[in-house]
Amino acid sequence: MKAGILIMAAILLLSPLTFEKNIDGNILYVGGSGKGNFTSIQAAIYAANDGDTIYVYPAYYNESIVIDKSISLIGIVENGEKPVIDGSINENKKVVTIEANNATFKNFIVMYGRGIRIKNSNNCKIENNEIIKAKPLINSTRYAALEIHKCYNCEIAHNSIKRSYGEGFSVWKSSFIFIYGNNISHSNNDKGLKIIDSSNCIISYNNLTKNQDGINIDGLKNSTISFNCIWYNDQYGIVVADSQGISISNNTIYHHSYGGKMLVDSSHCIVKGNEIYNNSWGGFGRRQYETSMERKY
Repeated sequence: MKAGILIMAAILLLSPLTFEKNIDGNILYVGGSGKGNFTSIQAAIYAANDGDTIYVYPAYYNESIVIDKSISLIGIVENGEKPVIDGSINENKKVVTIEANNATFKNFIVMYGRGIRIKNSNNCKIENNEIIKAKPLINSTRYAALEIHKCYNCEIAHNSIKRSYGEGFSVWKSSFIFIYGNNISHSNNDKGLKIIDSSNCIISYNNLTKNQDGINIDGLKNSTISFNCIWYNDQYGIVVADSQGISISNNTIYHHSYGGKMLVDSSHCIVKGNEIYNNSWGGFGRRQYETSMERKY
C-alpha cells in the first residue's frame, strides 16, 4: 500500500497536466446489431468529431486505422472477448496510428502489421490492449510494436506486448510518459522497453521477460524506474547509458546472462533497494558518478 501511494505521489508531482476525458461528445458504435452502427472502425473515425467516443463491439476488423481527432476509441469487452484489429491486410503499415492530442485507445487486440504508433501527440492514453506478433522495423533505434515518438504527457498502462518481431516498446524524444502495469515479453531477441533522448518518465510495476534486454535506456533524464519485475531476458535486466538523474529502486531482477543492471557514462543516479539474484554478472558497468547503491541478493 505504501509503495502504491509513493508512486502515485510521484506521478502527481511529475505530471504538469491531467488527462482529459471525452464527456461532452456524441457516442458512436462499430459492429453489433444496432441501427446506424458502423461496419468499420475507420468509417466511424471519419464521422466523429473532437470529444466523441466510439465504442467497438468484439469482432475481427481487417483494417489499418488512423486516429487524427481528439476522440476515445474503446473496445467493448463481452465474455472476456475484445475487438481484434488485424493488420495482416497490409503488414507494411502500422495497424493503429495516433496523430491527435487527447486521444484514448482502450480494450483492443492488435495483431500483425507494424503495431501501434503515437506521434507528435499530447495527453493520450493507451490502456488494456494486447499487441501480438507485430513486425516493426528490426534493428532500428526507434521502431517497435508500440512506439511513442515526440509525445508529451501520455499514459501507457496495463497493456500486453508479446511475440513482436523486433522491439516491444520504444519511447523517443518524449517527456512525461507514464508507463505502468504493462507486460512485455518475447521480443524476438530485441529490447523489451527502449527509451531514447527523453525525460521525466515513470516506469513502474511492469513485467519484462524473454526479451534481449528488459529495459534499455539511452539519454534519459530525471526519471524513475521502480517496482518492476524483470526476469529471464537474454542479456541485461536494466541498461542505462548517457543518462542523468535516474532513480532505479525496488525492482526485482533475476536470471540474466550478462547481469542485472549496468550503468554506463551516467551521472546523478540513485540505485537502491533492488532485489538482484541468479544473474551471471552482478550489476554495474563502468564510469558511474554520484551513484548511491544499496544491493539486496
